[in-house]
Amino acid sequence: MAVKDLIISFFAGSPLLSTKLKQLQHDYILFEPQVSGRQYQQFVSNAGGSVIGLFGKAMKQGDTIGRVALIGFSEGCQGVSAVLNCSDASAIDAVIPIDGIHRQFSDPLHLTLNPATLSNYLAFAKLAAQTPPSVDPNGKLMVISHSSIGAASLPAGMASTTQTANLIYQEITSNNPPPVIETQGCGWYCPAAVHLSNLASIVWPNADLPIGTTLPGATITQAGWTTVRPTAPESGNLPPATFSWSGFADGWIDRRVVNNFYIFGWGYDTPNKTKDPTGNRDHVFQAQMVLPAVAAEMLVKRWNPSCTSGASTSGLGADMCTQGGGTAYGAQPKKQLPNDYQGIQIPALVETCPVPPPGRTIIGRPGDPCWTGEEVPSDFAKFLVSAGAAAGSAALGYYGARYLLRQCKKSSQR
Repeated sequence: MAVKDLIISFFAGSPLLSTKLKQLQHDYILFEPQVSGRQYQQFVSNAGGSVIGLFGKAMKQGDTIGRVALIGFSEGCQGVSAVLNCSDASAIDAVIPIDGIHRQFSDPLHLTLNPATLSNYLAFAKLAAQTPPSVDPNGKLMVISHSSIGAASLPAGMASTTQTANLIYQEITSNNPPPVIETQGCGWYCPAAVHLSNLASIVWPNADLPIGTTLPGATITQAGWTTVRPTAPESGNLPPATFSWSGFADGWIDRRVVNNFYIFGWGYDTPNKTKDPTGNRDHVFQAQMVLPAVAAEMLVKRWNPSCTSGASTSGLGADMCTQGGGTAYGAQPKKQLPNDYQGIQIPALVETCPVPPPGRTIIGRPGDPCWTGEEVPSDFAKFLVSAGAAAGSAALGYYGARYLLRQCKKSSQR
């Protein structure tokens, strides 16, 4: 009988992810469900609405379940959310949603979210933030990432991943703060400080990714992970442009830690202003580079045994090894995560309009911080509609016909 850890990965098929997970020293199953039509909730329900039911879909005869991790990228975070609603979600060890936690604003004009729609993420974030990792290395782990994609790139009234991350953090630290909090500033011994230092040291090209390596959406060049943002509705139909990330820390403007709860974010507001201001290619960067790096640093190192040099009673040197962090499914309570937010509103999120790049404007809609109430010239709106029809692009036609585009007239500052 083989005990196997379970990693459920939704819409996160980065070629580097499986390579990094192969560094795990304990037997594991990488379960990558192919869910059509975004029917994630139905998929989970068909597995009995339980984590153990999903293990049953992935296991071989004789396998028993060990630790459980959830990973999701973009729309795959809908799958993560569906699993967090399972009847035994409390037995999950680690959750890593990458740039995909979107929710509809209950009040778009005031940027208010109904926290009940985020209750499963909030509940798990509370568990991860509960205990300092230096005290209990087996506490839950949660890492949320976001890009710089703004509301102009989303359907009207939809919260961006930046906004949902901010709201989750606000709720955890303001309304339910843990009694003891370790952050990246707690000293050299602090796990968070070590993780962030290791992640910040990752640069490209390197031995694993030399110059010329081709990845979906990008190529490794001397400048790093280099990608071309195509012209598209979600980028405001700006012309194609090339952007490069020299390493994990390039554009890494959001690093927040509350014990075992982490938020990492990337943005355009970097000193050299070289990142994609629309977030369009930030999103691809999250899948191809952020996800594998986070999985290797945060999950693989958590689960793998760690050894330290010690001394035996006879005075001879000895290696003392742990079995690895995290707690197996079978050793934890099996229950549904609580929803403590029925009928309660999280306070509105305060935001400002970002400074656009020189010579450009940021397109906004009602509810965006960039909306000034001024309409884009009607000829431009007509162009979007006709271009969408001509190109057969449902998204372009949708954006042109369904919504009035607005402009942010805020002047650029160098």
